[in-house]
Amino acid sequence: MELIGSLNFDKGLINEAIKYLLLAQQQFSKLNDPKDVARIDNKLGVAYNFIGNQTIALKHLLHAEEALISLKLNNSIEIADVFSNISSVYEEQNQNTNVKKYLFKALKIYKKLGNQLSIADVYNNFGAFYFNKENDYELAK
Repeated sequence: MELIGSLNFDKGLINEAIKYLLLAQQQFSKLNDPKDVARIDNKLGVAYNFIGNQTIALKHLLHAEEALISLKLNNSIEIADVFSNISSVYEEQNQNTNVKKYLFKALKIYKKLGNQLSIADVYNNFGAFYFNKENDYELAK
């Protein structure tokens, strides 16, 4: 179900992706597998944000954050990815303080893990944010 959901997302069939991701989430919940449920919540958050439903997107992403923290994965790649995705939802909602807060949280973990590609991605997101949302060209650079 998760793979079908991801493939549908990649094809741009977001509503189909959500349908299959929700089915996958149900199955992982039945298996009492909180890490996999959190992974699906992260994917659902991205999908709902993509179609403009930030309320449901944020619900899923915050649930993923809570689950990963409860599993003591506070400094994991999984939670850093969730933080980055939360920042995207907040950007759509023009909650600039929260955008920066979550980007910084993601950046800190990516740096700790030495994940260069994700570090570059966060810096790119910061640049776009400062340029587009705060009209600060110097800080964006």
